[in-house]
Amino acid sequence: MPAKDLDQIVNLAKRRGFVYPSAEIYGGFRSFYDYGPLGSLMLRNVKDAWLRTMVQMRDDVVLIDAAILGPPQMYEASGHLANFSDPLVDCTVCK
Repeated sequence: MPAKDLDQIVNLAKRRGFVYPSAEIYGGFRSFYDYGPLGSLMLRNVKDAWLRTMVQMRDDVVLIDAAILGPPQMYEASGHLANFSDPLVDCTVCK
């Protein structure tokens, strides 16, 4: 999608109250948005449609809501500690 088209969509979404720049009163947080009243409803509808299609309409799928944090042993056993690298967070000077 051309950048001009994306800018037009984002501007329309901001004007109509779908999204607002995060921390706008403090100067904003580049490329991060909070959902406004209409955006929150739209997001909820998208999530509900996904849930219906991907989980509720299938007999071979169940929904779980698991913890996003775990004990260090879990991350070590999965290889996450030894192999994970995030280029946006890792310090290239320290390594």
